[in-house]
Amino acid sequence: MSDENSSQKTAKTIRMDNVIWKTVAGLTPFYGSSESEVVRNIVLMWLHDNLGSETIKELERMKAIKLIDSQ
Repeated sequence: MSDENSSQKTAKTIRMDNVIWKTVAGLTPFYGSSESEVVRNIVLMWLHDNLGSETIKELERMKAIKLIDSQ
């Protein structure tokens, strides 16, 4: 694999109530282009709010994560 960062994603299966999935689907145009991207971005935002922006900035600088463009 030529790009080491592209191999850092792992697929996981999660189970949530239908009402949560409907909410995630409704957020798709605003928080990502797919349900999985919406969930990923919500988790990243939660981590940012609860771990602190400096930790998130360092992870992004290390290319361990990639945040969505908020503009």
